[in-house]
Amino acid sequence: MAAAPSRGAVSCEKSPRNAPSGVRAAETITIGSLDMFVSEKSLQVQIGPYFRQKELVLTDEHWLSQPPDAAWTCGLHVVVFPHQKSSLVKSDDVSPCALPYSAPVSHPDQRDSGRTAAWAPRLNLLTNERRQKVKKTSMQNEVSCMSKRGLALAIALAFVAGKAAAVSIETGNPDVSLRWDNGIRYNLGMRTESPDRRIATHPNYDESDAKFKSGDVVSNRVDLLTEIDFAYKKDIGFRVSASAWYDQAYRDDAIRSNSEVAAAGFPNSYSSNRYANYTKRYHAGASGEILDAFVFSNFDAGSVPVSVKLGRHSIYWGESLLTAGHGIASSQGPIDLIKALGNPGSQVKELFLPVSQASFQAGLTEELSIGAQYFFDWRPNRYPEGGTYLGLLDSLGEGPNALPVAPGFAFPRSRDLKPDGRGDFGVMARWSPQWLNGTAGFYYRKYDEKNPWLLLSGTAGAPAGYRLAYAQDLQLFGISLSKELGGISYGAEWSYRKNAALNSAPGDGGAIEGARGNTHHVVVNAMGLIGRTPLFDTASYLGEVAYSRLDRVTRNPALFSA
Repeated sequence: MAAAPSRGAVSCEKSPRNAPSGVRAAETITIGSLDMFVSEKSLQVQIGPYFRQKELVLTDEHWLSQPPDAAWTCGLHVVVFPHQKSSLVKSDDVSPCALPYSAPVSHPDQRDSGRTAAWAPRLNLLTNERRQKVKKTSMQNEVSCMSKRGLALAIALAFVAGKAAAVSIETGNPDVSLRWDNGIRYNLGMRTESPDRRIATHPNYDESDAKFKSGDVVSNRVDLLTEIDFAYKKDIGFRVSASAWYDQAYRDDAIRSNSEVAAAGFPNSYSSNRYANYTKRYHAGASGEILDAFVFSNFDAGSVPVSVKLGRHSIYWGESLLTAGHGIASSQGPIDLIKALGNPGSQVKELFLPVSQASFQAGLTEELSIGAQYFFDWRPNRYPEGGTYLGLLDSLGEGPNALPVAPGFAFPRSRDLKPDGRGDFGVMARWSPQWLNGTAGFYYRKYDEKNPWLLLSGTAGAPAGYRLAYAQDLQLFGISLSKELGGISYGAEWSYRKNAALNSAPGDGGAIEGARGNTHHVVVNAMGLIGRTPLFDTASYLGEVAYSRLDRVTRNPALFSA
């Protein structure tokens, strides 16, 4: 078995001014992650250590939204393939010297520009066209065809987008292709530090830490991903995928509280003192869900190639890699943060939660393409539930139904304020003139936020409960540029958001939304490849810096939490 790639990730942030200081609650080490990909030709097993650190921010005001003022964010991701005697990919498993043109979130035979992605530790969005440029210009004649295949796999694994080997089903018709892919993943995680008292003794954070002590297993999980792809002459077809999971670490559904918090008389965030059905489904299982479920068609409208998709699928625009919250693709689709934060090795096809929509892309000329999408549904980001190990706040999520505020008293959960699920849309254009030697993008989106505010419900001055609310009818204007210089691929974005959700206090009971405002966001990144050295065959690297600044508060300034 070939050696697995070593992984590394470093991120840094400069907190917004007057923001609460971070408190490291505990550290977690995932002892191992095992991925098995089964095909009719081979059984591939990949085993590698992963490290995950848990951090929480302790504050008296609860919010989940955009930075309140100017903030910097940066990240670095490196992947190295050690020397190995045999290739990780057999020559008959993939086309020699080629990367897949389409992303896992799209049908492999579609002609639209794809994406590959991961969480390392944030969501990475990498366009295939930039990967191709890096591969072509960085390696030149330094690597052989076999090495390029290894490089292709290195890049795929670097962004956690490795695809299970396809089981091709013979149909007897050369115009018909049918594939069935299955991937199995196992993760084992253990807590290595005791809870931090500043977290463990807080009545709104203690349940997530009290359930597991140092040395306890926090993840003992098996995941299955199955996918079916059908295409006729590569012009029409469909894709259906589903995932299933079971985590024995959560077989005990009892809520645990810190002894000091319990002695003080604070109630739990679950009134039944046990996980709700939603929490048990997505953390313990056994359960599953349908992911992609769409049909597609590729055709020519005169001399213009057009690609259309209808159904549950995901599309992400722009050039952001590590700081998606600042990117043009922010809230373009919901993300499964339960898997992203606590399930190393998760593939992009599992992290993005497809939403019912219609989308198209058309190449008007060799230099200009346009695209659009319209949503028929809306889904929020899926956060780790309160009371689970990686839960951000005990009362956050779909399962908790109480917000402890005093000994013997908790606000009950009111009905959340969610968008109706219709009306989000976006349009874009991509321009690649020869003189630019790159690609410029222009974007407009109208959308509803996927991250919630936590607000008190009731009447002003007389709160009677709490609920989650989501900002609606945001507008985003964006410009992007990707360009290769000196063997390094550079990407940049600028976006302006009108009436964006801002960090907000929970209010006094009368608010139906938090503070809103206009914000600027700038993202700059670079990525490249390193050829063979005495230490490794190939390596890839990328870095990104993001800057955001508040223009002005447009609504509910009293709730704005600077």
